[in-house]
Amino acid sequence: AKSVNEMLAACEALFQLAVSNSEFTPKMAAICAEICLKCEKECQKHAAKHKVCEDCGKNCKACADECKKISA
Repeated sequence: AKSVNEMLAACEALFQLAVSNSEFTPKMAAICAEICLKCEKECQKHAAKHKVCEDCGKNCKACADECKKISA
């Protein structure tokens, strides 16, 4: 649950920076990618038993990939 809460907070912060066209958006995207990959790793531990963890992990990977594009 901790990794999910961190991921949600990071994604919300990134969203707020992006909608305000902040100069910090790329830096936050890099941090968000790192946090999403950590969440994905944690979700993989439970994916076989819990569909929600499987789905979260897949979505975190996709989010990290997009964040990397923004941070480049």
